[in-house]
Amino acid sequence: MTFFVMHCAISPTQLEMLVPGAMLALAMGAAIAERRLEVDAFHAIEIRTRATAEIRQAPVSSVVVSGDPRLVQCVGARIMNGRLVIGLPGPGFGDRSSTPAGGYIVVTGRRACPRVGDVQRLRIQIAAPLVDDVVIREHDIVKVSPMVVPAFAARITGLGEVAIDGLRASSTSLSVPGMGRIVVSGTLGQLKIAISGEGSVDARGAEARALELSIGGRGDVVAIVNGPAIGSVAGRGTVAIGGRPTCAIRKLGTGRITCPAAM
Repeated sequence: MTFFVMHCAISPTQLEMLVPGAMLALAMGAAIAERRLEVDAFHAIEIRTRATAEIRQAPVSSVVVSGDPRLVQCVGARIMNGRLVIGLPGPGFGDRSSTPAGGYIVVTGRRACPRVGDVQRLRIQIAAPLVDDVVIREHDIVKVSPMVVPAFAARITGLGEVAIDGLRASSTSLSVPGMGRIVVSGTLGQLKIAISGEGSVDARGAEARALELSIGGRGDVVAIVNGPAIGSVAGRGTVAIGGRPTCAIRKLGTGRITCPAAM
């Protein structure tokens, strides 16, 4: 079901105090639609459209899309081998047909769907009992609320930012083959970081018992490690490893490595 809400006219200054920046443009006199998508169980998430997304751990799986009504009606979601894939009509999301089929939640006419443009025009709220893998393929800003999982992975193959708060995992994999930034706090266990594109990983608010690092592009990494820290920096960037690391990170490119580093 889709709901439309018209906002009253108030000053931009007042509105900034009441409405998060992510929805400010929509709230300035424009209608906002909200739509809940019925989905089966999933444990991984792949976002294929520009959006601001929030992911949290909850007993029941749910997906709620809100924002520009023209975009909300176009958003599609399907489950592929336990992976929730969210995007707009196009390759992998059907053709111009408006008939739902297979694992599709909704497929709408391509000509009726505008370009997303600014990521703030579309907001996606996702909940599930367990989420252990998040992939960004477009331009997205993703926030992951505190989560307890055996293993967790986040990957930016497009352009974007991922903020992971209060993660508790036995192993964590963070990679940026595209362009973007990952910030994480919590207990990460065995931590693996790979940057083959251009980006950064900030894990100074977290603790890992071991680190395996690979930088082949241009990347900056800050982490707290209480154990072995191994790997190589073949590209450019800076690496600072605090805590009580046993350092064995090789410099093969033009990067700068500080291990151990004062934090």
